[in-house]
Amino acid sequence: MKVKLLVGLSILFILISGCIQQPPIENHLESNDDGVQQLPMEEDIECNNDSDCVVAIRLDRCCDCPSVYPKKEVEDDPNLVVYESGKDYSAIRTVDCGRIMCTPCPPLPLGAVCSNNTCQEPRTWEEILRVCPDCYFQASRAAYKQDNLSKAIELCDLITSKDFHGIDDRENCLLNIARLMMENDTDKAVSFCSEHLDKRKGVCLREVAEEIAETDIEKALEICDCIVDDPSLGYSPKDNCYHNIAVEAREMNESRALEICEMMSERSEECKELILRYHEIYPTPSTPIQTPLPATPPTPKFEE
Repeated sequence: MKVKLLVGLSILFILISGCIQQPPIENHLESNDDGVQQLPMEEDIECNNDSDCVVAIRLDRCCDCPSVYPKKEVEDDPNLVVYESGKDYSAIRTVDCGRIMCTPCPPLPLGAVCSNNTCQEPRTWEEILRVCPDCYFQASRAAYKQDNLSKAIELCDLITSKDFHGIDDRENCLLNIARLMMENDTDKAVSFCSEHLDKRKGVCLREVAEEIAETDIEKALEICDCIVDDPSLGYSPKDNCYHNIAVEAREMNESRALEICEMMSERSEECKELILRYHEIYPTPSTPIQTPLPATPPTPKFEE
């Protein structure tokens, strides 16, 4: 009877165990570079959300620029402080920087985001708008680089400010997209300039023409021909286009460059004078005079 009872209890235990869902161990593991699963290290986790990250600057370096740090690291390090735009940190630095000349810093981070438990600058258009809701210009660049042209245009269209010339910054935003575009596809950039820009259309087409002129002068001139000047601008993008293409053509064919100057509606003589006197106006560095070697080379001071 005892044997039968033990067997029955064993079978019952197996049945109950099979009904209980055990969480798979691999759900709690991560794989390292060798594919071996391991528990995540707590010190590798810099953040869980954006509020765990900040833009900060070091006080123990003379030429330090604002960068993204984990908030906890800034709180624990007395030489790190949260960066405030426009503040002068020279008086509170912990090192003597009186005779140090620093180069300008790159553009400041727009903010700090937490991505995959790591603090970093915002990179996607979604991240940029998350930390800087009005940064449509920067977000549009990011959207284009994410192969989302329609979103890039949509973000530019949200800009309502004007530049110091009174031109909509929306157009400057679209011009910036065209500049990114012309790096890889000049034909697409020409269509984009013609379709989406107004006051900046001439500038946009001129810049595409200059890009094309590096390999095809005549094709570049065809684009210059398509530019329609806007008298309200106070200058001629079309003439500027011809002028710059003439300068580009100068080294390959000076006579053709002079002909291109003739296409300008104004100041063609100035253009031709520049072409003829280019090396005089913009001299290239002279080749240093080589000192002749002695007939017999001197004996090396140390021989191995």
